[in-house]
Amino acid sequence: MAELSRLAAVTPQTMHRLVVGMERRGLVRRQRLDDDRKSLKVEITGQGADLLGRAEVTLMKEQDALLDSSRTVIADSLMSRVICCR
Repeated sequence: MAELSRLAAVTPQTMHRLVVGMERRGLVRRQRLDDDRKSLKVEITGQGADLLGRAEVTLMKEQDALLDSSRTVIADSLMSRVICCR
């Protein structure tokens, strides 16, 4: 959990709550490592991978829409400056 919490920039306690919640929803599974009783291996399940894939598609669509609207605002701003300076 410590490594995951560092990667996600959250406390170990927060990561533990997140992983427990995801495990209850069937999105990940936890397993103790044989050679280290303190360490856990967290794996994404098929259901978790499906949800992640859908989330990535949604994120990409939202980013594209945001970029498109930003381009429009920038283009309009540039055009108004060009017209203004003629």
